[in-house]
Amino acid sequence: DASVANLFSPGDKVLIPQTGFFADRWAGTSRAYGLDVEVLPVPERRAVDPEAVAKHLAADTKRAIKAVMLIQNETATGIRHPIAEVRAAMNRLGHPALYLVDTISSLASYDFRMDEWGVDLVIGGSQKGLMLPPGMAFTAINARAWEAAQSARNPRRYWDWRPMVENGKQVQFCGTPPIAHFFGLEASLDMIEEEGLENVFARHRRLADATRACVRHWAQGGG
Repeated sequence: DASVANLFSPGDKVLIPQTGFFADRWAGTSRAYGLDVEVLPVPERRAVDPEAVAKHLAADTKRAIKAVMLIQNETATGIRHPIAEVRAAMNRLGHPALYLVDTISSLASYDFRMDEWGVDLVIGGSQKGLMLPPGMAFTAINARAWEAAQSARNPRRYWDWRPMVENGKQVQFCGTPPIAHFFGLEASLDMIEEEGLENVFARHRRLADATRACVRHWAQGGG
């Protein structure tokens, strides 16, 4: 909710590739706030085609689309989507849309680079690669997103970033902070640092490859 509440005004148009259940939920939240959602169909069991995004944005000659909203790893399908490549397509067109990325099931599971890949807003969660129980969410924004938040007109009393941020730093929470999660997060980050982020990524790749090999074996009639 916070991403939609803070960045947009009723009637704003956004583009959401239809990658699965969680993309649909983001679209549903956007519609609930009065946004005009354009859905980009994505073939089942396929990653988003950056050129399809580019084609859709190129047709937006009035630059009405305010944001592209994409899931890095769609939990419902297990498909990873090309975040850097979509940003490159947007840059090639010079389209001014913000770029919002959901990393809830990909953060600390495989590579993600907010600044290097030109992402304006990132959503994360505690319950996947960070190895914590559900209950803690993260939102990271850059200067473009912060600027957009100053003029957005969506209702946002609880989720409003403005009273929570001073001089580029968070100074308070929207509610009671989950203290136990912070201790758990500190332990998780220590574990990740000890193993090494590249080793964490490699471990996830090994497990994914092993799972796919088992499924292929079963599909071929193996016991």
